[in-house]
Amino acid sequence: MLPRSISGISADGKQFIDLIDGLTLPPLVRNKYLRYILDEHHSAVYAYGVLALRGDSDMGEIEEVLDVVAANAEHYIMGHGKVIRGENGNVSGPKP
Repeated sequence: MLPRSISGISADGKQFIDLIDGLTLPPLVRNKYLRYILDEHHSAVYAYGVLALRGDSDMGEIEEVLDVVAANAEHYIMGHGKVIRGENGNVSGPKP
């Protein structure tokens, strides 16, 4: 699943936000598509986050995580956090 949006700063200092909610692509195609968006905007820096499911479904050990990426031409920083949901299904807080 793609992130719902990708945000960045173009080479001329203008912020862009592209909404891309609802698209499902394999990881390699997803990365190429995100790279295309960044190239079209002549991006200097960008950031995005995406919810993902990780674990072993056969073992019943699935957890929902949030992946967050911030990058520029020299640095690529990625963080992960477990998503905790309350009884109503709403996110109740991050768990490092």
